[in-house]
Amino acid sequence: MKNLIYSKIHADIYRPDWLIDEKRDRAKLWLDKNENTDKNLSNFLKKIFVNLKPEFINSYPSLARIYIKLSKFLNIKPEQILLTHGSDGGIKSVFETFINPNDIVIRTDPTFAMYAIYIKIYKAREILIKYDKKLSLDINYLIKILRFKKPKLLCLPNPDSPTGQIVEAKLIKRILDVSKKTKTFVLIDEAYFEYYNKTNIYQINKYPNLIVARTTGKAFGLAGARVGYLIANKNIIRKLHQTKSMYEINHIGAEIFYQLLNDKNYKFIKKIINEHLKGKKYFINELEKLKYNALKTYSNFIIVNFKENTHRILSELKKICYIRYFKEGALKGQVRFSLTNINNFKKIIKIIKKVS
Repeated sequence: MKNLIYSKIHADIYRPDWLIDEKRDRAKLWLDKNENTDKNLSNFLKKIFVNLKPEFINSYPSLARIYIKLSKFLNIKPEQILLTHGSDGGIKSVFETFINPNDIVIRTDPTFAMYAIYIKIYKAREILIKYDKKLSLDINYLIKILRFKKPKLLCLPNPDSPTGQIVEAKLIKRILDVSKKTKTFVLIDEAYFEYYNKTNIYQINKYPNLIVARTTGKAFGLAGARVGYLIANKNIIRKLHQTKSMYEINHIGAEIFYQLLNDKNYKFIKKIINEHLKGKKYFINELEKLKYNALKTYSNFIIVNFKENTHRILSELKKICYIRYFKEGALKGQVRFSLTNINNFKKIIKIIKKVS
């Protein structure tokens, strides 16, 4: 009977086959998953990793020091933070702690795939706020839904993925003001914060329903370490700590993140980010010269429409890099490049010019 109940709940949830090994050639540029695989950053992280003491491998983590370090780095209290297994783990914690069957959850569409998965797992009811053809959200409609449906949770990545779009600060304030009255939790996913550089974490005391998610998988280059965190007021964080797993994150990831928060090391991270933002500007300018439209994004990726040349360009580019081609949805027919430095984008532009 238990198996039958489980199957009925999860029957319509699609997940990729976990036994298929997705290999990528190290000789190519990895620009398909919004990771930060910059070679200089990789070498920097390698130096930290090889000098780790055995205790960070053979013992269970003691995480108080990273909580204190991170709180000082963010200028908030340690009691306002929950370390998580990537930002994805943080999102799951929010659902696990606060969402009951038949609760209403609002999410954008398209957005990070796991929101829809967790809505199904926790048997909530979803309301979609869809991006229009110009990739804008109808905030007035969203406000209307908040007022009349009084949902339990609003999931609002900012910037969003895969669109790379944002909701401006004044509109977020409107959303937070209304959601505070309707007692709706607002989960703002700031996975791309370091590239957008605007945050809502300092609103957590004003809005007791606000939760902010962050990750180290983008700017810090720690996608494989699976380290993220949630920020909220002490009452929310206390409840989240009650439902967390035994150890929020692994010992190795915690120590590497701890070291990256040192002033000197974080300056190096910022240097890499700035190089990638310069690369972004260069790439967009070169694309415009070739009469290709690049969507304005606020994240660590660029979205381009190569029109009738798409498949010829993809065929050539796959020889030197991995990129993502959207076959369906709001971005159908467009190509996404994770950010890299100018030198790498020059190699890509050279091929695009050759094929165009």
